[in-house]
Amino acid sequence: MTRGFIILLFSLLLNASHAQQPKLMSDSHAMEFEIKRCMQALKTCMLGKDSAGMDALLADGLTYGHSNGWIQTKLDLIRSVMSGEQDYKRIEPRSMQIRIHGDAAVVNVESLVALDFRGEFMELDMDILLVWVKMNGNWKLIARQSVKNS
Repeated sequence: MTRGFIILLFSLLLNASHAQQPKLMSDSHAMEFEIKRCMQALKTCMLGKDSAGMDALLADGLTYGHSNGWIQTKLDLIRSVMSGEQDYKRIEPRSMQIRIHGDAAVVNVESLVALDFRGEFMELDMDILLVWVKMNGNWKLIARQSVKNS
C-alpha cells in the first residue's frame, strides 16, 4: 500500500507541475497584452494632449531620451506636450518586440513619428527602447531612448 501511495503522490505532483506550465505562458501573454495596451494609451495621451493620462502612465523617475540627445523628466515631457512645444501629429509603430522580466518589460519598437517641435515640422523614422516597470499593480514607463534610423 505504501508503494501505491508513493506512485499516486508522484503522479499528482507530476500532473500539478504540467498544469502550471500553461498558466505561466498565459501570464506572459497577459503581461504582453498589458504592455501593448499601455503603449497604445501613451500614444493616445501624447496625440490628445492628455496630461492626466500621461501622469498615470509615466513613472516619477522617468528619463525620456530623444534621438538628438535631449533628456526630459516626467514633468518636462508633460509640460512640453501640453504647451505645444512638442506637438505630436502622428505616431505609427511598425514593429514591436516585448520581453518580460519579472515586473519589468523591455520594448523595442520601430516607429514613424511626425511632430511640430518648437514650431518646426519633423518626420522621424526611429528605433525606440522603452522600459516599463510594474509599480503598485500598474505599469509605468521609467525609461525611453530613441535613435534615428539611417
